[in-house]
Amino acid sequence: MRILVVGFMHPKEDKRVSRTVRALSEKHDVTYVYWTKEKEHREKKGRIDYIPAYYPQHLGIRSRLKFERRVTKMIKGIDCDLAYFHHYQVLDPFGPYKAMKGTPVITDIHEYIPDDYMASVNRVPKQLRMAVGEHIFRYISKHSDGLICTRELTREKSGHIWTYLFENWGNYLIEPLPKEKRKKEILLVGATPRNFGREWPLFYRLHKMGFEITMVGSQKKPNADFIKYEPYIENGELLKRISTAAFSFCSFDPHDPKGNIRINYTHSSANKLYDSICAGTPVIVENDFIEMTNKVELGVGVVIPPYNSYSVYGILHQWENGYNQLLENIKIHQNEFVFNDTKKRTFLEFVEEVAR
Repeated sequence: MRILVVGFMHPKEDKRVSRTVRALSEKHDVTYVYWTKEKEHREKKGRIDYIPAYYPQHLGIRSRLKFERRVTKMIKGIDCDLAYFHHYQVLDPFGPYKAMKGTPVITDIHEYIPDDYMASVNRVPKQLRMAVGEHIFRYISKHSDGLICTRELTREKSGHIWTYLFENWGNYLIEPLPKEKRKKEILLVGATPRNFGREWPLFYRLHKMGFEITMVGSQKKPNADFIKYEPYIENGELLKRISTAAFSFCSFDPHDPKGNIRINYTHSSANKLYDSICAGTPVIVENDFIEMTNKVELGVGVVIPPYNSYSVYGILHQWENGYNQLLENIKIHQNEFVFNDTKKRTFLEFVEEVAR
């Protein structure tokens, strides 16, 4: 089977996109269209035909629309038995589906929910944004033969019959290091800058109690002297780095500038949660992060309320008295957080069933 995978604005080595490309290429020929901000050449490696779509980014709406229409035109000319879309185009969301008319389409919608559509564009009224987001979501659901989601909330909202839950699983496992081989350290992992406004007092108190607080890989350095900073490292090295820490902190302030809760945040299942458990390190999650809290209740970390004295002592208590049990729980449940052969097989079966 010939499969066209379109990453839209995802770079070539995006963790989620590249993983699906590699998995599909084990049994099928794959044409992979990906975004790049550097000029690159088309190349063939094994069963994967890599086609770059150049766009330097941040050039304005007109330039972005021109790029998206160019991608739509590009994929229209590619012969395939199945199209696999990762997310969608913001300004030309329907074009790729029209271009693939007559060809089965799977949309990997990632964490998208209509409630949070263009949430950062404050000048557009929220009700209008949600209405547009809902319209796009319904169109995508209707014109997709199969829908893949990262979380149950998106799956439920889609109402689609053919769905598959493809979580943000880690790539491989590291056996949990014993406590005596770890630093008394809490990591804040992730490239995307997050708002830790409500968490700073918690971090400061934990720092005073002897924990090192280290931010790893963020595009924006911390604005607090007591927080250390380490630059971005590749996923393989990142897991090794996480494995040496006491905890990985997986929450942040989920409110927008107006104080409203961002549902896309509170129902997120962050990569860092899966990567941390795969690295054998317990996580800390604030209890308003619903889907992550459900995972942590397997006993693989600490669930705390947003900052208060219990938050601090709850973490300290687990480090001093309950840490070995957390490590044992991680050993039991680690396989649930990694993309293993069983998950790969069920994923490929879903794709092949949709293509029939």
